[in-house]
Amino acid sequence: MNHDGKFKSIPKSESVFSIDLAGAVALLAQAHSGPAPIADLGPHPSGEGRIEVFAGRYGPYVQHAKIRATLPKSISPEELTLEEAMTLLTEKAAKETPAKKPSAKKVAAKPTAKKAAPKKPTTKKSTLKKQ
Repeated sequence: MNHDGKFKSIPKSESVFSIDLAGAVALLAQAHSGPAPIADLGPHPSGEGRIEVFAGRYGPYVQHAKIRATLPKSISPEELTLEEAMTLLTEKAAKETPAKKPSAKKVAAKPTAKKAAPKKPTTKKSTLKKQ
């Protein structure tokens, strides 16, 4: 089942045809919609979304929209203020490195025209019978 960005598989014990609205709502309530934020610092001053602090694999980070900035070790997630988070996010947005490095283009060598050696006509070998 998929609703409003949440997906949950129907258990094998139930059938698609036997599930009712209440059962579907209960299943979707169990759906995992992503990591839960450690702290919510409030709305972004531009009015587009919220600034939240998450616990990541490589340490805590602050996120707004799709920009994620790692917190320095000197700042704990509980002590982070909205102003500090804004500076981290703006620095990260300014630095914004491209996801892929442009690959070095190889200079294609001009193919030299090689002439194929003329083929000799094949001759059919005759088999001689010895008597």
